[in-house]
Amino acid sequence: NTEPLSKFFLDGRYARDVNTTNPLGTGGKLANAYAAFLREVWSGEYTVVAPVTLKHVVGQFASQFSGYQQQDSQEFMNFLLDGLHEDLNRVRVKPATEPVESRGRPDEEVAREAWEVFRRRNDSFLVDSLHGQFRSHLTCNQCGNESITVDPFLSVSVPIPAEDKRDIIVTFVPADGGVPTQFSTTVRRVASFGELKAWVSARTGVPTHAIVCGDVFSSRISRFLHSDLTVAEVRPSDVIILY
Repeated sequence: NTEPLSKFFLDGRYARDVNTTNPLGTGGKLANAYAAFLREVWSGEYTVVAPVTLKHVVGQFASQFSGYQQQDSQEFMNFLLDGLHEDLNRVRVKPATEPVESRGRPDEEVAREAWEVFRRRNDSFLVDSLHGQFRSHLTCNQCGNESITVDPFLSVSVPIPAEDKRDIIVTFVPADGGVPTQFSTTVRRVASFGELKAWVSARTGVPTHAIVCGDVFSSRISRFLHSDLTVAEVRPSDVIILY
């Protein structure tokens, strides 16, 4: 679903760049298998596509992905994209290069030179479309020497932020035999059931100390939820009833 990359394979342009002599690639096997897979996916002829050939080629050149064990999806994506890049690398003979140091120069100049050096060994449609640059700034704690480099990247790992809040539904059952009432609210995951009881108390007029909170399973109270317990310690599927 990366449109420029898919079009590049579907319209056959990739075939002009297939590099069969690159020792870091697969001799074009991965690129051809991926192109065939995309043609099947986008043909509109099938309701189900099994990427058997693509999986076989991947397992042939990366043994960690052979077999049917569960694998890390990010590792697989990095291998696939890097393998496609090397299979389509327009550089047939890679020259030796040296890392680019800043030596006090402006970042734009350092980045431009570092990109030119990288492109001497790496020139493919994937580099054109998917690569970028990171600025890395290191300072020695002892001598104060600074090293600023600009490095290429193909993918960026970012943490998934933890959801701090949670929707919760509770049922309030009055002691006088009145009709039970459902309350829905959004609370912090670290909120306590004491806070939740105070929130219900403000809406029902029943004192907090008179409210008992229960966790119901199979129409029975499986446990009482004391006031210090946090909302995060209860499963979202649990039924919470306040008596």
